[in-house]
Amino acid sequence: MRRDGLKVLLPLLAIAGGMLLVQLVNGAFAGALNVWGLVPRHVEALPGILFAPWLHGSWAHLLSNLSGLLVLGSLVLLRSRRDFWFASAFIILGSGVLVWLFGRTGLHIGASGWLFGFWGLLLARAWFERSLLDLRPRGDEHAARHALLRAAHRRLHRARLGALGQHDPAAVR
Repeated sequence: MRRDGLKVLLPLLAIAGGMLLVQLVNGAFAGALNVWGLVPRHVEALPGILFAPWLHGSWAHLLSNLSGLLVLGSLVLLRSRRDFWFASAFIILGSGVLVWLFGRTGLHIGASGWLFGFWGLLLARAWFERSLLDLRPRGDEHAARHALLRAAHRRLHRARLGALGQHDPAAVR
């Protein structure tokens, strides 16, 4: 991958680094930062709308969210940084408010809303634009986009095989 391709992904890599750092600190303090999560219909928990996507219950939880967020976020980011930041803000605020209004009672943490928001955005683009041109490599994005599409394909293939209870020989390598 060329430096230009990596430069396109810098905002997402910074977000991933921030999430890893927050989890490292949270783990060192036995989950003490989780008090900043989102508790539905509690006014004092409203800041959790912004903080909950950065907090995770365990390393497995973080890595599960982060793998999908990196792939889908990269596909959103490759279109434009402006779209990425606007979509991220809209998704975090929108999903946070909806969880606060309608979520089950309890602590909500994790980036699942952000991840599935990106998934919904990409599906909506495909539906309304009715074009595969978004997936076609352009200019300096070629290597980055090709690698992301291969990673997304492998992840979906493994998830499908896992759901069927089948063994994926490629995962052994």
